Amino acid sequence: MPIALQITQDTLICIGDQLILEANAEGGVGTLSYAWQHDGSTNQQSVIAPAESSVYTVTVEDICGNTSSASVSVGVDVVEPGFTATYNGEFGIELTNQSQNAVEYIWVFSDGTASSGEDVSHTFLDMNPWEVTLIAIGELGCAQEYSETFPPPGSIYIPNCFTADNDGINDVFQVKGHDIAWFKIWIFNRW
Repeated sequence: MPIALQITQDTLICIGDQLILEANAEGGVGTLSYAWQHDGSTNQQSVIAPAESSVYTVTVEDICGNTSSASVSVGVDVVEPGFTATYNGEFGIELTNQSQNAVEYIWVFSDGTASSGEDVSHTFLDMNPWEVTLIAIGELGCAQEYSETFPPPGSIYIPNCFTADNDGINDVFQVKGHDIAWFKIWIFNRW
């Protein structure tokens, strides 16, 4: 009697996910033994977590040496998020998407807001470190995320003159700014 072998159908999974491959055989003579070629396991099931698309083959043998083989193709949806950033003014950032194999993008910002679209601009209203997370989603709905933290650009204002005449306008010379750890200043007169 020939061996009839059924195996898991061809499928697609997200990178990092696991899949149970299953083989079921009937017929043959006596007890049937299973052998998965990729890992040498002898069970009806094999657990895989492929990093790339692969073909998996199982061979079933009866006690008389009769065999039957079947293969399953497992495609892996590999989404690779990434972006570059450039500062835009004092509180803004321009984000250029460099993701691979993605069809949808969600940007999440540390100020609690989010945006969608391939490339985005964002304005932060605080001087805390700016964290940006990009969630890239592939055709199968597989999502991977990538985050970076950016320090806000420092800002300093030093007036080039002042008038100490008590009129309430520019009466005091002072340096203003934010995100300044320390500074040293020398003031010279024209002589």
